[in-house]
Amino acid sequence: MVVDGQISVRLVNAETKEPFKEHMGDSGNVFVEAEPDAEYFIEILYDDEQKSDEDENQDDDDALEDEDIADKHSPAVFMEFSVDGKKLQAPLTLSPSSETYYAGIWSCNNGTSKERALRFQIPASGGVLPDGEELVMGSVVVDVFEAIPNGTRALLDCEGDFVSSSPVKGNIAKLLRSGQGSTCETETMALVSQVFKRGRLLRTISVKCCTALGLIHVGVLPKPPVWEYLRMRKPATQETTSSNFNYVEPTRVKRGGTVVDGVEIEPPQECEFFDLAVLSDDDEESGKEATEGAQEETTEEESDGKAVVSDDEASIGHDVGKARFDARRGSQSEVRSRAATVTAGGESA
Repeated sequence: MVVDGQISVRLVNAETKEPFKEHMGDSGNVFVEAEPDAEYFIEILYDDEQKSDEDENQDDDDALEDEDIADKHSPAVFMEFSVDGKKLQAPLTLSPSSETYYAGIWSCNNGTSKERALRFQIPASGGVLPDGEELVMGSVVVDVFEAIPNGTRALLDCEGDFVSSSPVKGNIAKLLRSGQGSTCETETMALVSQVFKRGRLLRTISVKCCTALGLIHVGVLPKPPVWEYLRMRKPATQETTSSNFNYVEPTRVKRGGTVVDGVEIEPPQECEFFDLAVLSDDDEESGKEATEGAQEETTEEESDGKAVVSDDEASIGHDVGKARFDARRGSQSEVRSRAATVTAGGESA
């Protein structure tokens, strides 16, 4: 929640009115953590019981000046809303009250007003992640002006509409913008109402919003452990998790042994038998991609940890790893002609 004087602003879930998770940046800015498809309203509270420091410390000259303009200006305030740099069509005039108001995309038809929620969404275009916090973040800005009475008029029909602008460049997984939601709240309006025009600007209240990944990118949230961070950047996909390759189970068989004149000189060894003939072409390719991806991530994590391996250990590890991979995968021709076996001692047959 951003509080400025008697006015507070925060983003809340359109249905439950629960506030979204907020984080405070180093500069004192408030950042809202949200995810795509969540719908929200802008909650406004103009509390007549709160007093700002400016009001409490006002000197006598200012107090006299306020008395002079009291007959000209209402205690109400005139508010304009901007979302992602675009103004919402209908401004709002509020008087001090202990009640909250939920602002969205306003429209009116036949004396009934409708407040439509906004919806967080991923921009349609993407590319290279832009530099700078402003390009990554979505924003909600409330400009608060003096409200000057300007007569009365009959209630007019108005169709609310809002289309968010999409950045030309940006890693869309990290960006968050707003569009129209589906949740609506309605209210019956008076056919004739007081009209106000805006006076001088009193204050500007800003709330920034982004995905958790975007907040990590700009440094508002700390990076999680490497594994979780990698999973956030590249979630597991159906192609790499549902393959039959993961379910090829070995059977243990006995191979070898030496018998001379009916006497067993060397007992046979148990080995694991993998029947790779059950794999399809798609299984083989997805298994290869999954293995290569795991090797790349492991290499990156070991580089960060500055792991050191001797040449002999590297050679042994490479040979064993290659033998195990070749035995599990095999070439395309080997899959069709034979099954691979790996002995307990690491030999291939």
